[in-house]
Amino acid sequence: MPKLIITMKRRQGMPLDEFIAYYNEHHLVNVSRILPPSDNSRRIHIRNFVNTNHPLLSLVGDGRAVTRDPEFDCLTEIIFESDESAAAFFGNFFEVKALGLIKEDEARFIDPGSVRFYMVDSIEVVRGG
Repeated sequence: MPKLIITMKRRQGMPLDEFIAYYNEHHLVNVSRILPPSDNSRRIHIRNFVNTNHPLLSLVGDGRAVTRDPEFDCLTEIIFESDESAAAFFGNFFEVKALGLIKEDEARFIDPGSVRFYMVDSIEVVRGG
């Protein structure tokens, strides 16, 4: 299944809790209103918010733990059923009018220059038990 990763940083001066609340309670609703109805393909949407205060970071003993000023505040995963479903999403998302409205909403909580899109190939390995 194709997976889109989007990274973004919150608008300067915006507290992380406000960023998370706006994304979850407003942005997703707004994007759903802006984009045309789905092609009935199932999409999984996962939002991963960076927690620079997590106590387990203190166990990272070689300096690689990010405990302040991360490159992004959210890593969003959108998993599509097929390449066709992903292409339909991109076609709708990047339609000129829709994209303008989406970017207008993003400016309320995201640093516009921080948004990056990546298509990734996922390999899942489960160990232990």
